[in-house]
Amino acid sequence: MWTRGLLPLVLLLACGLSCNAFTWEPCDADKVPFIPDHVDLVPDPPAAGGQVVFKIQGNAVHDVPSGLISINVSFAGTQIYEEVDDLCSKTTCPIKTGPLNIVYEQDLPPIAPPGDYDVQVVARGVDNEELMCVVVHFEM
Repeated sequence: MWTRGLLPLVLLLACGLSCNAFTWEPCDADKVPFIPDHVDLVPDPPAAGGQVVFKIQGNAVHDVPSGLISINVSFAGTQIYEEVDDLCSKTTCPIKTGPLNIVYEQDLPPIAPPGDYDVQVVARGVDNEELMCVVVHFEM
């Protein structure tokens, strides 16, 4: 008899764990020398007025002395924010062939509306070669 009440609880918990989960995908996996194999979003889901951290892991296929990293944020399909920063402020430079970790921290405005967000993170070398591109989708 108590199992009738258990099913809705299990479904509610499953939705609570998966409905807010972020997704990610590489943008140009066949064209770039660094293909991410793991992305973390902390916290998941992000909260307005808090900080969000994107942790991108993968392997670099060649050395890169330095570069730039850009972040483009879209809300409901419309770009609302763009920032360009020194790649070496997000990872150790020079980047050597092998495992690579990029950590991008961003403060969120306290007035950020709830809804669907897409964040595109693109890293470029000093010669403007695209090194990595990843899109993170999340709901706030």
